[in-house]
Amino acid sequence: MSIIHDRIMIHARKQIAYTQLSIKEIAYDLGYQDLQSFSRFFKNKEGISPAQFREKVN
Repeated sequence: MSIIHDRIMIHARKQIAYTQLSIKEIAYDLGYQDLQSFSRFFKNKEGISPAQFREKVN
């Protein structure tokens, strides 16, 4: 599962940093059925929320 989660995070980081897609759109694109599940997963792995990550990189 770790390899899968690592790949999800790679794609999530790229989409958050380099696209104008909403976090919700990115979550659905990555296979999450709701924003809360994706945000919880992302924060658990990255230490900050997807929105905070976007602010940090932009």
